[in-house]
Amino acid sequence: MLIFLQRILKNGWKNFIRNPLLSLAASFINSLMISTMIGLIVFSAFSNILIKYIQQKLDLSIYFKETVSENQIKSLQAELSTFDFIEKINYITKEEALEIFKEKNKDNPLILDALEELGSNPLSASFAIVTKKPEDYEKLAQFLRTSKYRNIIEEITFSRNKEIIDRIVSITNQGKKIIFFIIFTISL
Repeated sequence: MLIFLQRILKNGWKNFIRNPLLSLAASFINSLMISTMIGLIVFSAFSNILIKYIQQKLDLSIYFKETVSENQIKSLQAELSTFDFIEKINYITKEEALEIFKEKNKDNPLILDALEELGSNPLSASFAIVTKKPEDYEKLAQFLRTSKYRNIIEEITFSRNKEIIDRIVSITNQGKKIIFFIIFTISL
């Protein structure tokens, strides 16, 4: 086995010395191919991490009308809990929404003064819903638009988030296609 390895190295070195340009060209092509493959792997891993990070931040928010009772909200929450594609439902009361808003804007006295001047809480109760897969948000939004609960819902904020995730997925898919084309072209 050792003699076989010695012969390979000896003959390889002889051929490298006899044809230096051919050897350099082959080494360059191999280096280029390996670099491209590593680039593809890094790009793919980075884009997958980015998509997963954004998916964790992605949710569907349901804002309720002011006239909705707690019982109606709890009824909707109970029905949504039966869906197996929903991972988490976070119910935010009007009071919690006001506290969150005040905390986010604590450094902006103009907004806090305007809020004090109103005298009452202008924010509504809401749900922040996280699904297991991004495709499930559209299914959930469609259910909410056509269900018996559509009359208690003021707004469903999903379309803005959906555009962001769709754009990122599109960009990463285009990048993967470009890198695949480069690899295919080099390998010819």
